[in-house]
Amino acid sequence: MAATNGIPDRLHDMRTYIGKGSKISAGIATVTLPDIAYVTDTLKGAAVAGELETIAPGLLKAMDLSLDYHTVTDDVFELSKPTSHYIDCRSVVNVIDGGDGAPKSEGWRVVAVGTPKTTKVGKVEPNSTMGTNVNLSISSYQVYHGGKELVYIDVLNYICRIGGEDYLAEARALMGL
Repeated sequence: MAATNGIPDRLHDMRTYIGKGSKISAGIATVTLPDIAYVTDTLKGAAVAGELETIAPGLLKAMDLSLDYHTVTDDVFELSKPTSHYIDCRSVVNVIDGGDGAPKSEGWRVVAVGTPKTTKVGKVEPNSTMGTNVNLSISSYQVYHGGKELVYIDVLNYICRIGGEDYLAEARALMGL
């Protein structure tokens, strides 16, 4: 039977790398990825029956990426340095083939560049996790599925490419960038 609709099932596993071509950051329990939220304003006045919240296409609110560790590690303090950090999170998603029910795997990758906002070393309690966390302010964010770019946002270089379309290309051209 031919493969048909893939039904996403669950995140199988992931590895997070700190620095380009660097080592796996061991001990990460959870990576909370940035939200894509547009800058908004309220349109009101003549020709509008009330108010309408509008977006500025391509302009985004601040993005955060959060790394939760089981316990404190050297990487936590490396990421606490007040400089730019490269995070590469690669994951495998289980997919069920809608035709024959066979399990498949798909690769997802998130690449982010950011600077630390907060570091929570956590608590010290025997036989428990520490609640260690590093939160980064993200300036560049990329999402790939099966090697195909889905999202590329670079707020410092005025790029907001989603699904292959750059929503700031025209603005860059009009500003001479």
